[in-house]
Amino acid sequence: MEPFTKLFYDGYFHEYFKIRMLALRHYLKFSDEYKQFLGTNNDLEEHKIIDALKLEIRGTYFHAIETLFELIFAIEGKHDSDIWHRLASSDFTGNYKRISTIATGSMSEWEINVSVNGSEVPFLHYAINFCDSYEDNEDTRNNLSFIQKFMIAIAKDFSQRDDYNAYKHGLRLFPTFIGLQAWNDAASIGFDFGDCYTIMKKEDPYKAHIITFDPERDLRMIGVCSEMISNIVLSRRTAFNNKTECLLYYWYKLDFDEITEPRLTTKSSSFSFRPVYKQNPTDENKKES
Repeated sequence: MEPFTKLFYDGYFHEYFKIRMLALRHYLKFSDEYKQFLGTNNDLEEHKIIDALKLEIRGTYFHAIETLFELIFAIEGKHDSDIWHRLASSDFTGNYKRISTIATGSMSEWEINVSVNGSEVPFLHYAINFCDSYEDNEDTRNNLSFIQKFMIAIAKDFSQRDDYNAYKHGLRLFPTFIGLQAWNDAASIGFDFGDCYTIMKKEDPYKAHIITFDPERDLRMIGVCSEMISNIVLSRRTAFNNKTECLLYYWYKLDFDEITEPRLTTKSSSFSFRPVYKQNPTDENKKES
């Protein structure tokens, strides 16, 4: 066994995302309490505090997805004993591409079995529910089906990386459009973007992408990612401490649709705008004179 293996599994902070999720959920629900926590002398408006919390929830969700995938990638090839080294030398760019492939519904890389003590174990079961044995029954099959569907769902979210990149690279504070109204002589139309955030892509600085907040879904998804991360670590901590207990979480007993379905009042949208420079009439008069 690698010298740092036991240290890694004993010390890995697997509760990190659970703690962040609970704290962010609490402060989002009690934003007035959070404003008091920030200080009675600040001039922050409550809606800005709420938007900041929603953005933090969104960023935390992407971070949780990335962490879960990186742990699973590091375990591939039964590299549980040198996971610490594989995480430190991870091919992040290559892994992003792999996640994009999984987002299409292709699980071919993980639809394999690994040999554990002479038994054939599906890889994803092995990765998340590390056990010395595997029983092929309805419970384990339903469990594996839930895990596969969840991996595809989070891969789809993660592959739409524009807002995560904006979050990571300091661009999360782009002005958010509160609304948009367009009209002509015949009709007018308005859009309310009060519960949205805005990102802009570098290839078109005039194209605004309005993305609707869905913090409750993000929090639910963080919760499942967090529990899977914990199961990966705790099941191996048990094994590497020479304990025989098998930690098997029956994910399929959760309501998949209830966890993953968006709760959006409006759909996300994109639009382009161009600055219009209108000549000052006095300038034209000067030219004519």
